[in-house]
Amino acid sequence: MLYENIVQRVGRERYERACLVAQAADASYGKEVDTREPWPDNLEEVPHEVSDLWFETGVAFDERLAAGLRALREMPCYATTMYMTAFFHEMTPGQQERLWDAYREALEASEPARACTVGYSLWVDYFEDASTSGQAFTQMTAPGGKRDVRIEPVLAIAGPAPWSEKRRLFQALIPEPRWHAPILRAISGSLFDAYGGVGDDVAEVLAQLSLHDAHPGLEQARAAAARSSARPSR
Repeated sequence: MLYENIVQRVGRERYERACLVAQAADASYGKEVDTREPWPDNLEEVPHEVSDLWFETGVAFDERLAAGLRALREMPCYATTMYMTAFFHEMTPGQQERLWDAYREALEASEPARACTVGYSLWVDYFEDASTSGQAFTQMTAPGGKRDVRIEPVLAIAGPAPWSEKRRLFQALIPEPRWHAPILRAISGSLFDAYGGVGDDVAEVLAQLSLHDAHPGLEQARAAAARSSARPSR
């Protein structure tokens, strides 16, 4: 079995120690990925060694995917997602759905390290890639499961996602004022992210939010929205 072979190759004790370090990562991991504390005893190399599984010859892709997703559950860190992402376009629709299922489940779980890892992966690997951005956003905001739990962190990283998809979600959420602050955060990301996707109608969406004028970020978003007509829609 591929997974067991990989663990044996890494060393079971070393693998388990790396899992504990990854699971204990601070919840600010994610966008703080470059400033996190180094892992002790060179354990940060373990997820890269584990990810060699993607390059195993003579092993069915389904087994490689299952092993990769298990490694993500047990050792949540960006290195266990980045290699999986590199093979995304080689996956069948069914295999891609298994990956999206795992990502949705991670965002809904009460495990900060896994949620932040998946959030970072979505942000830099899928939302910033035009070939996957729309699909990833639609999949992460799809009905079912603990959708409300899942949507809030997705909105926080949704800056690069296509505006048309975000606008559709905003309109569905706006009737509930509790979503107005998360929507503002998504719009701020759309306006200020280097790969932000925003439409000319962003000011109209902002006008529908029942937020106090002094709400953090609102004034800046309004000012940026006023200049957004010169920016192409995505």
